[in-house]
Amino acid sequence: MTTAEKIFPGFLTGGGEMGERIRNFDWSKTSLGNPGQWPQGLKTCVRIMLSSPQPIWIGWGTDLTKLYNDAYIDIVRGKHPQALGQPSSVVWKDIWKDIEPLLSKAMLKDEGTYVESQLLIMERSGFPEETYYTFSYTPVLGDDGKPAGIICYNTADTERIINERSLKTLQQLDTLVHKKNEQEIYEAAAKALAFNKQDFPFAIIYKITNDGSSAEMVAAAGFRKDETELPTTVDLQDPARKNIARAVAENRIVESTNNGRWKNIPKGAWDVIPHQFVHVPVKSANKKFPLAILTIGLNPYRKFDDAYRNFVQLIADQVSLGINNVLAYEEEVMARKKIEESEQRFRTLTETLPQLVWVTDAKGRQQFASGRWIQYTGITPSGEDSWSAIVHEEDVQNIFNAWTLALETGKNYTVDVRLKSKKGEYRWHYGHGEPIRNEAAEITNWMGSFTDIHDQKLFAEKLELLVQQRTAELSEKNIALERSNKELESFTYVASHDLQEPLRKIQTFIGLIEKSSGDKDAVKKYYQKIDASANRMSELIRSVLTFSRISKEDEELMETDLNKILEGVKNDYELRIGEKKAKIKSGKLPTIKANPLQMNQLFSNLISNSLKFSKEKPEIKISSQIISGDKIPGQHGADPQQKFVQLTFADNGIGFDQSFNEKIFTLFQRLHAKHEYSGTGIGLSIVKKIIELHKGFIAAESKPGKGAVFTVWLPV
Repeated sequence: MTTAEKIFPGFLTGGGEMGERIRNFDWSKTSLGNPGQWPQGLKTCVRIMLSSPQPIWIGWGTDLTKLYNDAYIDIVRGKHPQALGQPSSVVWKDIWKDIEPLLSKAMLKDEGTYVESQLLIMERSGFPEETYYTFSYTPVLGDDGKPAGIICYNTADTERIINERSLKTLQQLDTLVHKKNEQEIYEAAAKALAFNKQDFPFAIIYKITNDGSSAEMVAAAGFRKDETELPTTVDLQDPARKNIARAVAENRIVESTNNGRWKNIPKGAWDVIPHQFVHVPVKSANKKFPLAILTIGLNPYRKFDDAYRNFVQLIADQVSLGINNVLAYEEEVMARKKIEESEQRFRTLTETLPQLVWVTDAKGRQQFASGRWIQYTGITPSGEDSWSAIVHEEDVQNIFNAWTLALETGKNYTVDVRLKSKKGEYRWHYGHGEPIRNEAAEITNWMGSFTDIHDQKLFAEKLELLVQQRTAELSEKNIALERSNKELESFTYVASHDLQEPLRKIQTFIGLIEKSSGDKDAVKKYYQKIDASANRMSELIRSVLTFSRISKEDEELMETDLNKILEGVKNDYELRIGEKKAKIKSGKLPTIKANPLQMNQLFSNLISNSLKFSKEKPEIKISSQIISGDKIPGQHGADPQQKFVQLTFADNGIGFDQSFNEKIFTLFQRLHAKHEYSGTGIGLSIVKKIIELHKGFIAAESKPGKGAVFTVWLPV
């Protein structure tokens, strides 16, 4: 009898491809037997299944022999049509551990199950695949009133969940347009990718050099900060890096397979490491090579199809857009500094400066001098002769040599020289000049200034003389000589660098004012910055003078009550203590032989430091005890029989790294930027010098954020 002549039970009619397959399947070889003898419950379920457009499968009998409809074919995919008539445990052996407990609950306890968007790693197309389904297992009773099988209704959620996940990642990348520089964009992009651990188990962003020869890691997602396998720099000439090099050279996505080199890379949301990587160029608007390469570990349970590829490319395009916007903005800002010069603004500016400002032509003929120049010298510029009339005869050759060298080489000009005032007095000045060039790099003018350094110079000479005298003294004096040398170096540094830095800023802002003649707000801001730089120079000079006035070792010592010293300092800082709500606690302090004024400076500087370097209510604890010299840590030169008073100043301030415990006592040494905390870096140098003059010692202990402890030992 032909197939067309066969007569099938009515419940098997219709059903498309699967109806035909069920009708022609040899059920006698299964536990179900001839369809005509099937239980009524099974017949009813099959009828419902074949007539439904929803994916449905039926499992019947103790082995849950599988039947399914046309809509379910897409779920089984590569397992079709072999899945028909097979035990469910055979068909779904890859997810059996996930669904068996639910099936047992239906078959053994007659309890249905409903699961929403369940993650199932299925092997349907030759590889394990991330899928999501909403489904229910409903027990179907047999003729004996007990569960004989189940019917399962399925809804595919995979595409929806992956799309929602992708959309959320792209929404997080929208913040890139608000970032101010490249690094912020790279870090924000890595942060957005880190939230999508399914599609991006890890991601690394490498910034490409302009010549395309190497790449440097600028951000990463998924890796720990201490990850040892993470390459921070990539040599694109290295054959082992050929895939990422191809992505750079060809400016396109390049796929790469994990060849076993990477064993401990992040797994993201999965239980295995990625099998594939992709190197995605972050393209530049106007450069040959990409701005960066986005290296991504791919989802091991997702095929890198067009949708996945387009999603990755869209992410790279978002990063590229953000960076190119930043670069365009920076170029626009640079272009706005290219404004025509304004000579009148420059002249107005120089009148506010304490320095003697001058301008010459390319050959050195003086063209302009500030009001301060004329006020000091009493001479109006009149060409080359203006210099010789005010320079000390002993310095004429020196300034001539320096100036001639600058004119010949086009390099900066610096010199220390004595200039005569209109009263006939010679004062030391620090001279500094720089060439002004046109777009063709030709020198058109020279601009510079002279800064009065007379007091510092005399003090430096005094220190130098002291050094020369002490070279002939005994070894104990040689220690003081070394200290004086360091102080001399510091004074030389402040004269040649710290005083030069504000001047360089002043000169820069002079140029900016000249170029911003039409922008009153910008000009006002530049005037304020010039004033701040001038005040900075004055502050440095005052600090130098303060340090220089500390008395010598032969100053008379007298009985000094440290309790009275502390009370005096607390009165001096009464307003600051009140403003910061500070607390100063101390036990009874001793009376020692010391210089009262210097003790006041010592307490004042240490307490001032504690008040200054604090972000919360300062709390300062001062204690004392008497110890012998052999108890002073690290001070092997102390007389073990000598008694010392040990003073401890402890605070709850911002602290510092212990590696700086010696550096903080260096003259003009600062651990923080000027805009964070004010000062010149001389306070602790004064403290140390006072202690050394009293033949004592000082030490500092601290940790960042844990406050600081300064311990002082003074002979009793």
